[in-house]
Amino acid sequence: MELKTLPLSQVKRGTRILMRVDCNVPIKSRQVDVESDWRLEQTLEDINAYLQKGAIVILMGHLGRPRGLTKLSLSLRPVARWYEIKLGKKVLFIKDVVSKKSVQKVAGLEPGSVVMLENLRFYPNETFNCIWFSKRLARFADIYVNDAFGVSHRRHASVKNVTRFLPSYAGSILVNETKELSKKRVSPFVFVLGGIKLKTKMPTLLMLGREADEILLGGGVAVAVVSALMNKVFQINGKNISRRELSLARQAIKKFKTKLVSPIDFICSRNGKLQTVLTLNLEKEDEILDIGPSSIKLYSASLKRAKSVVFNGAMGSLDSGAMSGTEAIAKALSISVSQQAIVGGGDTVGFLQKKKLLKHFKFVSTGGGAMLAFLAGKKLPGLKVLKKK
Repeated sequence: MELKTLPLSQVKRGTRILMRVDCNVPIKSRQVDVESDWRLEQTLEDINAYLQKGAIVILMGHLGRPRGLTKLSLSLRPVARWYEIKLGKKVLFIKDVVSKKSVQKVAGLEPGSVVMLENLRFYPNETFNCIWFSKRLARFADIYVNDAFGVSHRRHASVKNVTRFLPSYAGSILVNETKELSKKRVSPFVFVLGGIKLKTKMPTLLMLGREADEILLGGGVAVAVVSALMNKVFQINGKNISRRELSLARQAIKKFKTKLVSPIDFICSRNGKLQTVLTLNLEKEDEILDIGPSSIKLYSASLKRAKSVVFNGAMGSLDSGAMSGTEAIAKALSISVSQQAIVGGGDTVGFLQKKKLLKHFKFVSTGGGAMLAFLAGKKLPGLKVLKKK
């Protein structure tokens, strides 16, 4: 897919650029968690390029799911402060993104200024893809740039309809994502699929499963498949696998029986004590937390043979502190020139950044759901409107 990009020659001194960024990052004590700020780091290249041309850059994004309510804990002020530190300049924070006064304030700024709009999801109009809200956002600028691949699968006002009111372009993040995720995967291709819920992963599993040589399962995805295979309902993260998940697991087994590789052991909490339990010996009361040591060895051997790897979703419940499986699988990748390894998913990438393991991957996607949707062959609304004609 070829996207429209903004030539720097078109960026003049004083040009106002409305830039959608993915700032949905962990906040701790009202500060961006610098161990998980990888998504924000990726936006700096384009921002600095525009600032060097004398543009006024107006950043907009979201944090969490406030569902149209104003919540102090989800304010983007910490993100504005993060940008101030990284860019070495004052960032004007706009609390009211729909008022004329805010637009006038931005219009009076000097070339090379930076602005951060408050969390767009404080307004229900954002997630409704509201025309009125899109127009209000467009009033801030002369040009729109989408540099937030992670939300490009959403039909939101700042992603889709805003492009109706401004000349619109894809930022370098979108261009790199589509280029890397579109590359042909070389055999042997291993698809590592984890995460808590199979239903969010199923479309991608159906698509990538066809070309994968092996599909290594972890997390709730693995628990759903094991539950279907053993005709028992097991639990992860303290919750039983649902009927819907079981149904999807049976579909996956039927379609990819020879390719699916489920764990042969798990780390479980049994009677309040952590134990390694063989899959065949699992009991309904066991709370599954992570893949076990034998599974890690099995999966690692497959990964060392692989030429292409797509890794999406944690192998265990990171919320419960079950990290060993995800960490070991990342370490198993060879970091060789010949291996094309891609990882995506906010929680997984954030965890790997903290562990300094992102170097094991040739490409790190800024999207979780967007990456899955793209790999599943879906047309992403945010990309469709920026497609080069």
